[in-house]
This record gives sequence, structure tokens and C-alpha cells, in this order.
Amino acid sequence: MSEFGTATEDLIESICKRMFLAEFTVRSPNYRKSNGTEKEAADVLIPSRDVLIAFQVKTFKPEGPPVSEDVWSGRVTKKVEDGIRQIRTIQRAVRNDWIASVKTARWVELPFSCAAIRKIIGVVILEVHGEGEKPREQQSWLIHGFHL
Repeated sequence: MSEFGTATEDLIESICKRMFLAEFTVRSPNYRKSNGTEKEAADVLIPSRDVLIAFQVKTFKPEGPPVSEDVWSGRVTKKVEDGIRQIRTIQRAVRNDWIASVKTARWVELPFSCAAIRKIIGVVILEVHGEGEKPREQQSWLIHGFHL
């Protein structure tokens, strides 16, 4: 992951620790598939009773010459779709009972019950490098912010 992406994940973790407390904030939890492979489930998880909030941070650093609005839109859409695909990964990991424990932001390892999770809320956060430097009228806008 780039330094830029790590900084964004750090910021999201910091916000979650303040909103949900460090005791309920899990950074980069891993899961083990039935074949033994270990993977990252999400960038940040917030388990709360039967609800699991999963944050997936995607960063996009445009490079090269300026492109048409359609090409730009396609690149941004691909990044968002990558994030949604990663949210589906946590859904699959919970459905298949691949997560046995999680380590909170306070470094406390806790047992995790996939069977207890009834609802997963996925949040994809997209940060586009350099957007804040553009005039407001040239900044990107996300028009369709929900995916069911």
C-alpha cells in the first residue's frame, strides 16, 4: 500500500476510535479460508452485537496527462467497485465462519462469533489524491452514493 493510502487508513481508524471507542475498533483484521490461506478482511471493522460495520479505504492517484470526463469517471468507478468487491469479501468470510478472533486498536485479542452477525454495513471510502488542490467546481462528485 502506498504511503498515501496508509495515511488515509490511519485517519479512518482514528475517527472510528473516537466514534466507537478503541475497544470496538479493529484495524486490518485477517481471516483464514478453509484451505488455510490468510487474507485481510477489511481495513477497519467495528463489531457491535449483531451488526458489523466494515470500512474499506481506496485511494486513487491520477497520473499522466488529463483525460476526458468519461475516462476519469470510469477510473473512479473502478476504484469504488474494487472497494465494494472487498466489502463482499468480509460478507463471505462471515458467512463461511472464517474469522475466529479479532485484535482491537488497544491490542486486545477477542473471540469473534460469525454466527452472531446478522447485518453487515459496508462503507467504501475513496480519497482522490490532489482533489483538495483543485478549485471546487473542478472537484469530483459522487452522485450515486449507495449500493444495495
